[in-house]
Amino acid sequence: SKLLMNAVDLPLSGSKVICEFSLPDNLWPVEMDDVQIRQVINNLLINAREAVHDAGIITIHAENVNISAGNGLPLKEGNYVKWSIRDHGIGISKENLPKIFDPYFTTKPTGSARGMGLGLALCYSIIKKHDGVITVESEPGMGSTFIVYLPASPQVDSSRKGVGEQVDARKGKILVMDEDETVRNATGIVLSYLG
Repeated sequence: SKLLMNAVDLPLSGSKVICEFSLPDNLWPVEMDDVQIRQVINNLLINAREAVHDAGIITIHAENVNISAGNGLPLKEGNYVKWSIRDHGIGISKENLPKIFDPYFTTKPTGSARGMGLGLALCYSIIKKHDGVITVESEPGMGSTFIVYLPASPQVDSSRKGVGEQVDARKGKILVMDEDETVRNATGIVLSYLG
């Protein structure tokens, strides 16, 4: 809840957008990378802000859900925290809806940071890496709702917290993009040094 509430200030600053929250006090804990999930929230809020043309209402809702077999979602059975960001903006056309999570797909003007087509692809990738799912419901002229499911953490006995904990080491690839070769090389060296 705190992450969802605290992440709205930056992407909505300077606009007349009002953010309404529907967040229960008893949301289950989620093991996540706060920085990455904040990036997802940021990208979704920027898109929602643009959809309502900097003036309107955006609703953030969250709840605990239990996913069972045959739910229609590509998720394992279990407990999840479901949260959504809803705008009442222009919506997404039916022909564009299946493509919105594709890299480099955009309906925004190109040639600026606004039209690169990487925001939703990044959101999709981050949520997938967290073993979750992101979906969208949209109606042209009525707005869009982006829904995220993240697996709830198993309940941890707080008296044993820190005892025998191990760091979850993950391996993967990192793509560094910058027009300056010196920056690319220096970043590569730092990332290699950090493992």
